[in-house]
Amino acid sequence: MRAADFLIIGAMKAGTTTLYQDLLTNPAVFMPHDKEPESLVHDDVLTERGRRFYDRLFAPARPDQVVGEASTGYTKMPDFPGVPARALEVCGKSLKCIYLVREPVARVISHHHHNFGNGVVERDIDYAVRTHPRFINWSKYAMQFTPWIDTF
Repeated sequence: MRAADFLIIGAMKAGTTTLYQDLLTNPAVFMPHDKEPESLVHDDVLTERGRRFYDRLFAPARPDQVVGEASTGYTKMPDFPGVPARALEVCGKSLKCIYLVREPVARVISHHHHNFGNGVVERDIDYAVRTHPRFINWSKYAMQFTPWIDTF
């Protein structure tokens, strides 16, 4: 059974996809086809079935490769609490974390554009930011990363 050696836990709309794609080109690194499996967001990963699913993400990796995954859901507090503790249990104490951030206002604007384009929120960004706390919460980088620092 194999778990991630590293996680890209960066903020949504902060360059995680670019880093993921760049790492895919490195033969010493294995990343699953699904860029954001978000397995560690749910307690199910702590069950035998959930652990098997997570381990299968890395099954194609060669023994000489470093394995990782990229899921921005891992830093979406308070919506998904407990992720660092699950990561510790599943991946172990030697897990490395890469946390990408972006200037917060630009991140919120990009996040709104993404959500509006997918029909998730209304066009008026001022209204969306006032009515959907995730726009601000997910840009509170200290709040997002402190549980990771405390755990690892």
